[in-house]
Amino acid sequence: GQSTNNVLMKELEEKRAALGDDSVWELRDRWFSERSDDPHLTPVGVEEAREVARGLASQLSKGGAKVHCSAMRRAVHTALPIAEALGVGCTVLPDVFEIGGIYGLPDGETGVFAPGRGYS
Repeated sequence: GQSTNNVLMKELEEKRAALGDDSVWELRDRWFSERSDDPHLTPVGVEEAREVARGLASQLSKGGAKVHCSAMRRAVHTALPIAEALGVGCTVLPDVFEIGGIYGLPDGETGVFAPGRGYS
């Protein structure tokens, strides 16, 4: 579902369209200072998760599915209504994540980063 970062990105894209390419660096700085490594869902995102849950519940039998998600807040908040609608639990998989998400990159490191290790 929609997260607070999605809203920020849309706002910055609209500003860039209005201001032109000269605003790229200013907007880039704003993105990195205001984005969240682990954003919340917006009210729209919460409703989107509920809609998906209703749709899946009407198509799948209760107890006949498994729900897995990453440890990202928005992934958990999206998966829980789905799991509830299906009458199953939700398994959080901490090794499933996006690069630059909740684990981020330590200062000065580049490359793909996983919990506890970095790769160049």
